[in-house]
Amino acid sequence: MINLREKLGNSPHLNQLEILIKVALLDPSESFRQNALNRIADDYPGIRRGFVGDNQIMLELNGGYGESKLLYLCDLPKEYQKGIPAVPIPFTLE
Repeated sequence: MINLREKLGNSPHLNQLEILIKVALLDPSESFRQNALNRIADDYPGIRRGFVGDNQIMLELNGGYGESKLLYLCDLPKEYQKGIPAVPIPFTLE
């Protein structure tokens, strides 16, 4: 498993990805989640799916030749926004 912060450091690009992934996984609004998923699909075409495991937000990337790579993005927050609990909804992109 690859830790994205350790691999890429703290960058505006990685911060933007983290925000989009959190919206796609955690926003209670279907339209907000779908908009985030569309943006992820356009801007980060290698991302296959996003999910939470062991309270960690994870991404699966297309690794080529039918393989995939597992990435750790960040810990799952207790709240998505103040007063809104973080209830993850996994996603898969085709």
